[in-house]
Amino acid sequence: MVGEPSSAKNLGDVVKNGRRGSITGNLYIQGIQGHVAYPHLAENPIHKAAPFLQELTTYQWDKGNEFFPPTSLQIANIHAGTGSNNVIPAELYIQFNLRYCTEVTDEIIKQKVAGMLEKHNLKYRIEWNLSGKPFLTKPGKLLDSITSAIEETIGITPKAETGGGTSDGRFIALMGRRSSGIWSVKFNHS
Repeated sequence: MVGEPSSAKNLGDVVKNGRRGSITGNLYIQGIQGHVAYPHLAENPIHKAAPFLQELTTYQWDKGNEFFPPTSLQIANIHAGTGSNNVIPAELYIQFNLRYCTEVTDEIIKQKVAGMLEKHNLKYRIEWNLSGKPFLTKPGKLLDSITSAIEETIGITPKAETGGGTSDGRFIALMGRRSSGIWSVKFNHS
């Protein structure tokens, strides 16, 4: 078990029993640079990407579930061009992030985005950064034990929530010792 302070208003008022996953796409769409007076000699990656961006930003990844809201995609950065008003850019850079629930996986996200890019005949390169996969501890013995311990210690009944960003506990948990016997000790104290 990893404890990370994530209170809403008062110490102990919230137990984060899950978190959404986070994956970022760094997308480079290729065009052909040229002068705006000669568009027939160039290929504007911004124009080419517009239908793809419409599909990407309106796609419904899932409907969420009883523990998580639906997966959300947000474009964080877009850049193209040289700063000149008469040059068609050679490349368009788009950075987007998805906060995703347990109804979808990072592999499904990657496959779907690749399918959209192929559908729109875009020349592209994409780099993915998986910050954290979603996790969930469903209601049961562990959550009940944590709730009881907080009630007994500070007199507050915490609410189980999954909101917010990813948890730094995902890094600490990887360093920890894993033992099935630890859980039985925790549950026998009641």
